[in-house]
Amino acid sequence: MVSEPKLISSLVWLAIVAVPSVGATEPWAHLANRHGMELERRAVAGSELAEVRVSTHTDLSAAAVAAATWADRFDGKLTKKIRLHWEIVSETQSERVQYVQVRVPVVRNRDYTLRLRRSFDEHGVFHLETEAIPERPPQPGFVRIPHARGIWTVTPTADGGCDVVYVAWAEPGGMVPAFVIRSAQVDSALDLVQEVLDWARTH
Repeated sequence: MVSEPKLISSLVWLAIVAVPSVGATEPWAHLANRHGMELERRAVAGSELAEVRVSTHTDLSAAAVAAATWADRFDGKLTKKIRLHWEIVSETQSERVQYVQVRVPVVRNRDYTLRLRRSFDEHGVFHLETEAIPERPPQPGFVRIPHARGIWTVTPTADGGCDVVYVAWAEPGGMVPAFVIRSAQVDSALDLVQEVLDWARTH
């Protein structure tokens, strides 16, 4: 059973799959290593919420993980629990705009519009950037997630697997206390990376 604070934070991390940090000038601080995933955090200027980085190595191919970050993970553990509505606004080979509504216990449900941009560099490294954008107004009954950004980097390795790095930061909007988000954001980022890896392995 996922706790209510963790679900509130999870909706933020599911929103972001993004652009390099703006205002994050502090060095990364090690938090923990869980299940082979390195967890770090650093302050973001002007925000009560920190930026989080998750780093890991997997035996999955870079192509499989890259596809999983881009996919609609409709059967992912977190996605199934909180998603109310998902809609593609526009899509090309390298860019997608999607509108999402998510369920949040206790407080009001959230919505957001997200722009995703993917690319490979000359070394075969995959980048997926996302950013919340004001594509459409908040729908009745929902609170808008105003700010969300982050980046996935998937680097092929000589053993046929890849190194995966996920960096994310978001502001959930509304009246959710910062301490509630801070207490759960690291676990939620870890859970999102695990969802991507699980989806890549099973699809």
